[in-house]
Amino acid sequence: MPVPPGLFSSALSVRRCLRRWIAGVAGQQVGNSGARGLRVGRSPQFLPAHLLAQNQKGARGLRVERSPQCHPRHRICINKRWRRALLASAFALPLALVAPPLRAAERVLVSLGPFERSISVRALRIYVEEGRYTENLRVYARHYATEEQLQQLEQLLKTRLELNLTPWAVSQFLYSDQGELLLQRLGEVVRTGSNLSGKRALRSALVLAAADGENGLTPLNVLEHFPVDTMRIDLTRAFSIISSIERLVNQTKQAIDAIALISEDNARLEPVVSTSQINPVRPGRYTVSLQTLTQEQFRGCLSTPASLYSPADHGLVYTGRRFGNRPLEVDLYLPVADRQNQPPNAMPLVVISHGLGSNRLTFSYIAQHLASYGFAVAVPEHPGSNTKRLEDLIDGIVRNETEPAEFVQRPQDITCLLNTLERDPRFKNLIDTDQVGVVGQSLGGYTAFAIAGTPIDLSRLNQECRLDETLNLSLLLQCRLQNWVLDSNNLRDPRVKAIIAINTLGSSLFGEEGYAALDVPTLIVSSGADTVTPALPEQITPFTWLTTPHRYLLLLQNATHFSAIDVPAEDNVAVNLPPEVVGPDPAIAHYYLRTVSLAFFQTYLNQDDTYRPFLSARYIEQLQDDQLPLSIVERFTPDQLAQANARKP
Repeated sequence: MPVPPGLFSSALSVRRCLRRWIAGVAGQQVGNSGARGLRVGRSPQFLPAHLLAQNQKGARGLRVERSPQCHPRHRICINKRWRRALLASAFALPLALVAPPLRAAERVLVSLGPFERSISVRALRIYVEEGRYTENLRVYARHYATEEQLQQLEQLLKTRLELNLTPWAVSQFLYSDQGELLLQRLGEVVRTGSNLSGKRALRSALVLAAADGENGLTPLNVLEHFPVDTMRIDLTRAFSIISSIERLVNQTKQAIDAIALISEDNARLEPVVSTSQINPVRPGRYTVSLQTLTQEQFRGCLSTPASLYSPADHGLVYTGRRFGNRPLEVDLYLPVADRQNQPPNAMPLVVISHGLGSNRLTFSYIAQHLASYGFAVAVPEHPGSNTKRLEDLIDGIVRNETEPAEFVQRPQDITCLLNTLERDPRFKNLIDTDQVGVVGQSLGGYTAFAIAGTPIDLSRLNQECRLDETLNLSLLLQCRLQNWVLDSNNLRDPRVKAIIAINTLGSSLFGEEGYAALDVPTLIVSSGADTVTPALPEQITPFTWLTTPHRYLLLLQNATHFSAIDVPAEDNVAVNLPPEVVGPDPAIAHYYLRTVSLAFFQTYLNQDDTYRPFLSARYIEQLQDDQLPLSIVERFTPDQLAQANARKP
């Protein structure tokens, strides 16, 4: 990614380099996508001065050199050995030892319809901390806002985002495509005193607030770090966004309530499910072995032919048929024979596809459970969208959390895996690669739908990528494919016979016609409190479009996007999520998913109808824990959804 001309020269001192790099937190890109250079800015009005007063000794010995990997005129490269030392020197010193910012917002111009009032930042701080009105905030409260709006404002100002992210990590996210789009939308509401977009100033304020260990990432603290004297807030636009959020929340709740009612009604009509002979909650009779297949075993592997073009770049960006250097690794779980238990020949295979920023360990609990019942389970790690990719984003090595080509490469990873297992003499007669099930979470859910034959509709996607209007964060990811051309809209592998899609995304990538074209047994798992891939647009509505005869919607009513994800003790995560973000005890969700995935694949891969009752509403009612209510339906039509959303909350 090019750096603006003239920002660097080969004679830059280390001190000047550091000062400009820190300034770049506010104005330009910090880090780059692949060449390990630094992209910096020099906008003086956004200079975060209290981060400039850093001890330069920490960076002494920094080797600055030209590199053939970098642009010869506009970029320098920092030796990789010093990257983390540079980060530490920039952000690790106690803030108490440095000077305050040169500039910070002192007042906020609040507009509501035709009215505009000036409120001091100090008055807002007193209101949040002490609950009393001072100065001109008293006039605003009395004449221009309702009590409900004031309560919303107070709650909004003091809400703290507890993600344990470093300022560097916040900066890197804000320079990704998704971060840029979010800032652009926020910049419509929060503007500078001269009524320009507040996008760049917001970026600076967010990074500085993240560096403030005492107050952290609250809207009020972001406001106090806004690097201009005056901030404008368009409350009409802000309340419109809040109302849209409330509308989505209410519609989601109405849909969840309707599904829960259908599930309860069905449960009353069904017999109690006995677990005396078969109990899918318990581990199976086989012990399980684990081996890892490495990149070397996938070299030269043929996959589904597909090419991805970017008309804007006037050329072929990705063509995929033969695997070259893609570092694919796969964990393979197999049942082990002993004196009493001999695994069946030609075991059906289940492939588990992890989500964005995750890895092959996060669903080992499902893999272990299925393998203990005689399934072979393969868990590939998708190298373009795994934990390592997220770490590279945070470290500034790459600019985005994933690339558009990953939407093609992920299904091809699975096809390549099946081809490799099929030709390997160790597994040829052991694993039945013609009877394959796929489990996927989030972006892995998309992967499951794509490889099962759901056609991609990029023309629909281009029409629906109105990112200035959406409240669906997953659409930001789907729209990475906007204005691209895929020469084959179907990435299907006919060996895939059944899928489970957890917290899936793809409503705009596939559309109603795409979901209707799917013809394999499908189980969609949805979380009612998911804010990343929201339940209503990404799972409930697409479920109403399915026409495959064997379809299920499993709804975990107050689970989140992260409830299904396990983080084993040995796994080093890039971002530690607080309990409030993860939601109710994830062990409960894992317990549900182990059980239901076993029942589903026994029924539709092993063709064992004795497990079908464990997919019934009555059994789901028996299974559920009160902390995490559970519902399941086999039918929920567009008309039923419309009726649910027509009811007043």
